[in-house]
Amino acid sequence: MPQSRAQLPGQPPSGAPDGPVVLPPAAALPEPSVVIGENTSSAGLPTSNTQRTVKKNASIACQACKTSKRKCDQRQPCSNCHVNGRECIYDPSQDGRRKQARKRRLDELELRSHALDRILISLRKSPAPESRQLLELIKRDAPLEEILEFLDAHPGPVANETRRALSATPPPEGGGGIRRMLAISELTDDPTFRVPAAPWTTVTKDDLLVSHLVSAYLNWYHFYYHNFDEKLFLEAMAAGDLQSPYCSPFLVNAVLGMGCFFSDHPLAFEKPGDVGSRGLHFYNEAHLLWTLEASKPTLTNVQGFTIMIMTAAFTGRDRVSHTSLKQLEVMMPQLLRRQPRSGKSPAISEDLRRSFQIVEWAAHIYSTGFGTGFLIAPTSPKPSLEAPYASKVWLDRLTPWSPYPMAGDPVELPLQALYHYMCELYIFASDVQSLVFADFAKMNAVQKLHAARDLDRKMMEWYRSVPQRFQVDHPTFVLVPTTVDLAYYTCPSGLSLTMTS
Repeated sequence: MPQSRAQLPGQPPSGAPDGPVVLPPAAALPEPSVVIGENTSSAGLPTSNTQRTVKKNASIACQACKTSKRKCDQRQPCSNCHVNGRECIYDPSQDGRRKQARKRRLDELELRSHALDRILISLRKSPAPESRQLLELIKRDAPLEEILEFLDAHPGPVANETRRALSATPPPEGGGGIRRMLAISELTDDPTFRVPAAPWTTVTKDDLLVSHLVSAYLNWYHFYYHNFDEKLFLEAMAAGDLQSPYCSPFLVNAVLGMGCFFSDHPLAFEKPGDVGSRGLHFYNEAHLLWTLEASKPTLTNVQGFTIMIMTAAFTGRDRVSHTSLKQLEVMMPQLLRRQPRSGKSPAISEDLRRSFQIVEWAAHIYSTGFGTGFLIAPTSPKPSLEAPYASKVWLDRLTPWSPYPMAGDPVELPLQALYHYMCELYIFASDVQSLVFADFAKMNAVQKLHAARDLDRKMMEWYRSVPQRFQVDHPTFVLVPTTVDLAYYTCPSGLSLTMTS
């Protein structure tokens, strides 16, 4: 029976901490202990003992036993191979537990990473026709042998650079704080939005990576949980304006951390290949900036804080999200009291007014959505400001939506109008919460039925007000994230039946 292992130094306790988790570096973990009974002789085989027979664990199994997943006694040949008449081969280099094998594998990966770095940078900089031909080979996933044959047949700067990349040379400089792990897909990566890394984050200096993550966020998350006016945010970020009320390092790092959940880019992970570290590097920087800001109720702080609440939920820290919602309920009225009633510039005044509308409704949607998950009635009042994008100008506006970072053509959508419909839906959602989690306990059966039917009627009236091409049961239904979200939260078949049952 296997014994329970003691907690390692530097390892977190069994109960995960509520705050941002910083994974310990690999160097902080102790070296694995020597297995008792493991043979360390140069021959690598067990020696006989005429006085006492001690059962020993084989430090490595032969390839046949590994394939068949059978216990190997490490003889030459082993019992299994002897009985079955198979060739018995031991290959210590395939044992991933050995330091030498791990080091060799790490060296191979480092060399491959450096080679890819140099090839990709050379392809980006070279205008030669052969670079375009090589790119076509890569795009159609040609085998390595075909690529090498092409390089041999087309001598030139790209071919020479590629051959030099195959030698153990150091990676090019300027990789930033995170070691560059470029993917072939970066050659054709064309983010929807282009924004700089500086002066917004210290996690990376890579403008392309930051543009990639911001684009992923805006395309796949932004109109689910709409926290800010994307136009004002992008303009301030592109200008590097640290004094702007619409962008801040805290908000940017919160956006980048959430954007990592919609990307498979190698640098979306704090630790390469560790799914649990997705977006953690940006989350930790945002958490540090939040601490330095002393939780001040500024516009960008509240906007970024709502994103951090969802990031905590995405990583399984529901208690943190629940506690943070309580803090958000305190901060939101403080922020609204700072709302300017007038301004010298009408354009700025209108932008600020709309930004306050957006963030108040975002807080309401977050609170309502989490309340449904936590099975609790709403604890904060409904928004005091009108839902954003209510005017005809916004309801008629078409905006190109792209599935980036996935491949696909842009689609013209009334994104602001769709979000306005979402806000109206969440008014009913909070009423449903109040009814189910608070009022139902005080009602008799008839009162429950009447209350449910009344909400059902209101919700169906709302659903019929939504354009037909955004109704899931219509033949011309437009299948994009925002319309799917509307359909998911709507029950056209009858709310009263669902609630009373």
